[in-house]
Amino acid sequence: MRKYTDILTKVLFLSSILFIFIVFVEKKMAIFDLPNIFLKLNEYWYTYPLFIIIIIFSIVELVRGGFIKNLFKRPVLTYKFDYWVLALLVCFLGYWVSYEFGLVEGKFISLYYVASIAVLLIYILISFLKPCFMDKTQKANTESTKGIFFDQPIYYESEDKYNRNSLATRLTEMLSANSEKESLVVGLYGKWGSGKTSVFNLIKSKINSKKNNDLISISFNPWYFKDGEQLISQFFNSFINELNKSSEGNNKELIKNLKRYSEKLTPITIKTGLINFSFKDFKTRMEHENIFILREKIEKNLVEEDKRVVVFIDDLDRLDNEEIAQVLKLVKLIADFKFTTYILAFDEEVVSTAIADKYDQQSELGTSFLEKIIQVPINLPQPGYEDIRLVLLEGIEEILNNNKISLTHSETIRLKGNMDGSFGYFNFNLRTVKRYLNSISFAIPTIKGEINVVDLLCIEGVRIFFPQIHKFIFNHSKAFLNAGRSTFRKNTIHEEYKELLNELFSNYSDEEKKKIKAIIEDLFPRSKFLFTGNNKYGDDWEKKWFSEQRICSEDYFHKYFIYDVKHGVISDHEYHWLLEELQEKDTKKVCGAISNLVEKHGFSNLLKKLRYVDNELQSNSGEKLSLSLARLGEKVPEEPGVMQFFTSIAEAAKLICKLILLQSKDYRMCVTINIIKNSSSLKLSSEIFFRLVPNEEREQETLSEEEIEKVAQTLIPKIKDEMYKGNFFDEHPTSSSQLLLIWSKWGDESVFKVAIEKYFAQDRGIEEFLEAFSNRRVNLSTGAPSTKKFDDSSYADLRKIYPPEKIVNRLIGSYPTDLEKINETIVKKEFEENSVVESFLLFYLRDNE
Repeated sequence: MRKYTDILTKVLFLSSILFIFIVFVEKKMAIFDLPNIFLKLNEYWYTYPLFIIIIIFSIVELVRGGFIKNLFKRPVLTYKFDYWVLALLVCFLGYWVSYEFGLVEGKFISLYYVASIAVLLIYILISFLKPCFMDKTQKANTESTKGIFFDQPIYYESEDKYNRNSLATRLTEMLSANSEKESLVVGLYGKWGSGKTSVFNLIKSKINSKKNNDLISISFNPWYFKDGEQLISQFFNSFINELNKSSEGNNKELIKNLKRYSEKLTPITIKTGLINFSFKDFKTRMEHENIFILREKIEKNLVEEDKRVVVFIDDLDRLDNEEIAQVLKLVKLIADFKFTTYILAFDEEVVSTAIADKYDQQSELGTSFLEKIIQVPINLPQPGYEDIRLVLLEGIEEILNNNKISLTHSETIRLKGNMDGSFGYFNFNLRTVKRYLNSISFAIPTIKGEINVVDLLCIEGVRIFFPQIHKFIFNHSKAFLNAGRSTFRKNTIHEEYKELLNELFSNYSDEEKKKIKAIIEDLFPRSKFLFTGNNKYGDDWEKKWFSEQRICSEDYFHKYFIYDVKHGVISDHEYHWLLEELQEKDTKKVCGAISNLVEKHGFSNLLKKLRYVDNELQSNSGEKLSLSLARLGEKVPEEPGVMQFFTSIAEAAKLICKLILLQSKDYRMCVTINIIKNSSSLKLSSEIFFRLVPNEEREQETLSEEEIEKVAQTLIPKIKDEMYKGNFFDEHPTSSSQLLLIWSKWGDESVFKVAIEKYFAQDRGIEEFLEAFSNRRVNLSTGAPSTKKFDDSSYADLRKIYPPEKIVNRLIGSYPTDLEKINETIVKKEFEENSVVESFLLFYLRDNE
């Protein structure tokens, strides 16, 4: 109520002044002949643009400086401006009422006057509606910081979760009960993040309460000051300011003596760049008063004050060696007045080591030195294991709930097993735990849906708690992902990494190594081979890890480190969207969706993502996907290489065959025929066809002989059409031999031979035919195809579809048919394409010797 009374009084006072001023101006208007003044001003109209520019510039500066923005962001009546606006409105309304009752002449009443009142009313209305906007803004800000675990010290007893208040109470009682006049130095020992500042704040809160008016608290942080002189000067400034506040100006002599004492300790220096002039000695000579006499006066004043001054010095362990020594000198030699108590918060090990380093002594001497300064050493009790564990698990649960993530029972058991059994072994403080929680609160929403959540929680733990090990895993990813596999240095990798791992774990005890290795082996099962040389995780585990989005899958590893999907890689969001499209849309729309993914990421990346999709599809969705892939077959890149089983075409055919085998046995042939009909790539069609041909050596199911015969009758007409177009071997350089084999084996033999002989009649027709059966050589350094080689396998394939002797008869006269001459020619033309013909003749002659 008092607050509103004060506001009303202030507004009425200001409006009264304004009202008097307006009435006074109105009374004097006749004397000054105001209309003539305005006419005179109009004669200087050319100055108006300058005034307009000044007004605009002023408004821009107000906006740029944030004044306008803050005006609408701050609560009502924060600025004096608000009071003046309110007073002006009251004044204007009062003037209007006075005019209506005939108390004033009303010379200022006009349209402009009404407009001014309207503007003032709008501003006041907006001002009083500000709380509504502020509530929404604060709510938005709260939402934006939701999930962030702030590492801030507490200030009040109600915020205490770790029983720090009891220690603060005991210390405060000790300070109040201390009847000794001498200076006292208390050391509050604790590691970084252990809650020293929180204890400070609790003690200050108790000192500042009415129950403890016999104590005066002063806070001083030396971290803000860079040298000894500045440190001493600012310390005494803080000392003097707090004493002034506490005594309300009743200790002028003490304040005066403290200022003089500070001036004697810190010189006034003028720096010219070349020479520095110090006035310390000059001031000392001018003032004959001895510094020790001045110190005695200060102590006498403090005794008379009859209040103990408690100085809190924090962050001592963050200073360098020289600065630490300066603060200790300040506490023990310069400002150790009677009735003063210093409470220093620091990590004992850090400070004692710094002191020892400062004086080139062993750390034990640094501890002894510290014992001479600190009279009351207090080790800050740490929150118990269960307290920190509770913060950790509750924080994880909150983050998962915020992101609407639920763990299965098995995932929960696995997570708690790692948190309690491995991470829980290490004594992490609250600050480190909050850093971890903030880390996962960023990572989870960033990459949610793309990773295994338990793996992410664990690898982030490794990153925060064991950063060097996290970095090592990333730099040696291939070893952790592939160790023990038959294709990855199985016989040597364990020995290669033995020394590196010993060095990595050199700073940990045997039990700590065991705990860390348990986490790593859980995340990367194959890493056990690096540690022990034993491995039971073969290639069949890849599918399981892929489906679970595990970090040990090569497809997912990098997501856990870059918090994103690598360029070109299809995300799991896109993958699941495609699965939904397969369930809900027709084949045409599915084909369009896949085409968009191919345009964005490339066919190879699509095939890589879909290689295990058959485990997640029903037969209907599998049919739509296989048909769509076949229709887009022309977009599948042909990578020329020796190992044709690993090309994109081969992978596409492999996937389509898996999808065909999802169908019931009596429906597979129909699906295959439909795929062959709609395929836009003859090479893809031939790859699919050969994968479904019955073969005793194949483990996977195939079609029957009768079914393959019917499928072939669908494929052969497409081969014929391509053959009759001409340039058949140029259009199908890597698949033409396969296509001819299908035609010759499952088609009409006589028609096939006529077509082949017709092609032989063309210029270089026979040469192109032989080259089609040649194996391409690949440059191993670049991967690019180089030359073709007609070898014994090429000759064997050719014999299956056309008699070699008929080709030889056509070559007589154009090429040598003598075995010795052919050998010489082949050596000379080893890297020329013409050597293919000589190689064929060589195999033929050897075969007919």
